[in-house]
Amino acid sequence: IFKKDCIAGLYSIQSGADSSVACIECPQGRYSSASGLSSREKCNKCPAGKNNAHYGSNSTDACEKCGINTKAAAEGSPECVACDAGTVSGFGSAKCQTCGGGTFNDGTSEECQTCAVGLYRSGSLANATLCLECPMGFSQKEKGQASCLPCIP
Repeated sequence: IFKKDCIAGLYSIQSGADSSVACIECPQGRYSSASGLSSREKCNKCPAGKNNAHYGSNSTDACEKCGINTKAAAEGSPECVACDAGTVSGFGSAKCQTCGGGTFNDGTSEECQTCAVGLYRSGSLANATLCLECPMGFSQKEKGQASCLPCIP
């Protein structure tokens, strides 16, 4: 009986496995364009910033870039996960970035939004989901500011 190696996108832990019986699909987050793989680990991992939700993929094209405001932090990710409120990411990102000083993201926009006049957000504030009112005795007459200025009597 003639045995052939597993085709691309499949692997087998059995030597000389027949692709119709003992071959197993590469898992989600991985792919293989080579045939005859001997273990799951031999399936290539999609790079960080990309995901693959399918089993048995046989091309790097199966690894799709994560969308805006999602990330795939690790190689071999089966899915992209949403950024937390207060953070944003571009297309194909491995991590989300916290909005900088004078900006915020409450989860309703794809981008960091500018703080309005009279509000501020210091870049050192952990909560990047909102801007704060200037405290008594301070004001801010410009949009997108990271601090307030003392009122001049």
